[in-house]
Amino acid sequence: MTECHRQSLFTSFMKRLFWFALALAALPILGAERDIYDIMYLPRAGTSFGVSSFGYSHAHANGSGDIFSLSRDAFSMNQTVGHSFTDKFSLSVNMGYLTSKSTNELEGYRFTFKRVGWSDPSLSARFRLSEDGLLWDVTGGALIESGKQYQDQNRINNKTGGSAFTLGTQVGKKTDSLQWAFHADLTRFGEQTHEIKHRLFSSSLKTEPHYSGSIGGQLLNRVGLRSFIRSRATFSVLGLTFDEPYKIYGVGTAYEHVCSKDLILRVGVDYSVTDSWLRYLHQIGFTIGAGYQF
Repeated sequence: MTECHRQSLFTSFMKRLFWFALALAALPILGAERDIYDIMYLPRAGTSFGVSSFGYSHAHANGSGDIFSLSRDAFSMNQTVGHSFTDKFSLSVNMGYLTSKSTNELEGYRFTFKRVGWSDPSLSARFRLSEDGLLWDVTGGALIESGKQYQDQNRINNKTGGSAFTLGTQVGKKTDSLQWAFHADLTRFGEQTHEIKHRLFSSSLKTEPHYSGSIGGQLLNRVGLRSFIRSRATFSVLGLTFDEPYKIYGVGTAYEHVCSKDLILRVGVDYSVTDSWLRYLHQIGFTIGAGYQF
């Protein structure tokens, strides 16, 4: 068999595989009802959806030997819009705005640090593998670089300075009164650039490509005809290949009220501890938001 013939057979096989996958994704899934309050939210084909939220958080930390301390207050807003193209596949885009102020103290010297601006946009995708008994999804995402991370004096923008790609999976179960789900994902961050412009000097710092991983679970309890309590717990490691990766432990809970089949309101509180060179960074956050579909 000639090389040309092999190439032709491979091309033909890949074309057939592509069309088979496309046809599979277009097949409807029979099973549990799709509701706007679902943990593993995936609306029916042709449905557009969105999530809007506003948040406040406070963080504080004391460095090793108490020679360094940090106190930070932040306000944020986030917007997600998406569309379910088939009963098995949805795609969404997210973008946020942040304004925060940190007061840092190092060996008696105090200085402030502000972070303000729009985040990089991110894409998220969900593909349902199974809805027979257990729900099983494959999830993915991409952080799209929209500019370098830039610092001028004591002010920094809200960019990451690079791109990232995420692949994960989620498994769960839904009943009328209770839902649960577990997830695991892995993220690869590309090289990140941090530009510093000071009146006395300027420099460009780069962070090498690295990985982060996350596992977690959620529980949704019905407490009324239209009311739910959502609880979550997560564990993340940032910089899996670093000598001293950051470890982040998080818990949270939220009250959710379903106004209609197309509108849900949420108010929640989250708490996290980051184990890093700062010893322990404690953060508490409050969020109010709404989810809707049409």
